[in-house]
Amino acid sequence: MLIHQKEGIPRSLYKLDVKLTGSKKISEQLEKYALQIFDNILCFCKDKYHAYPITCAHAVIERGVSEPLLRDEIYLQLIKQSLLNSSAESTLRVWKLLYLVIWCWPPSHQLMPVLTSHVASHSHRSFSDTRTGGGGGASAGGDNKSDSKSPASGGGSSSGGGGGAASKRFVTVMDIASHCTLLLLKQSIKSQAVPTAPSGAGSKRMSVVSSSAAVVTPRVIRSLKLDQIATFTVRAADLCVFG
Repeated sequence: MLIHQKEGIPRSLYKLDVKLTGSKKISEQLEKYALQIFDNILCFCKDKYHAYPITCAHAVIERGVSEPLLRDEIYLQLIKQSLLNSSAESTLRVWKLLYLVIWCWPPSHQLMPVLTSHVASHSHRSFSDTRTGGGGGASAGGDNKSDSKSPASGGGSSSGGGGGAASKRFVTVMDIASHCTLLLLKQSIKSQAVPTAPSGAGSKRMSVVSSSAAVVTPRVIRSLKLDQIATFTVRAADLCVFG
């Protein structure tokens, strides 16, 4: 079911059959990768213990960059983990990772309307309580004083350093969802969604890469401090700044 869970999944959410991949061997390999991706998402969101959760986010991004046929699978897994998530911290971390994924590559044409609807529904205050499923401040507006005290506000009051900390505005799910919506609308308008692989495209699967997909090297990924977010801004080049 497409709702949050703290255990691994038995199979991929996207049907990775031979018709899509071109061979049974490739299908089986991608299926294994899909399960590893979900495990990394659990670890990054702290639903499952990992000594270095930031490395799990790196692994998800790198897998999506190297395996285009798993990109929609990654989106589906992130959507799943953002629904009815009772943990404010986990919810916020899912959305942080979702934003980074959207910035790195767009969804397929088929998934674009589904994903756009999902993120747009969280970008407005009237949807905040019913769509995230709990966690209190996980989707509250960014202008309330309570946001800076909530676990979903990017680390709580202790993460704000120096002078002016009392007036510092912390990131919320609604902030991230708003930026996700803008990015997806821009990608949709430019018709830059990743194409779906044709039947028997196993030998060409690595060529199914969107021209708009970001070139993300391990060095670039490591420069994004996903577990130290205190502010959330977007530069002109759509680069997500975490610092």
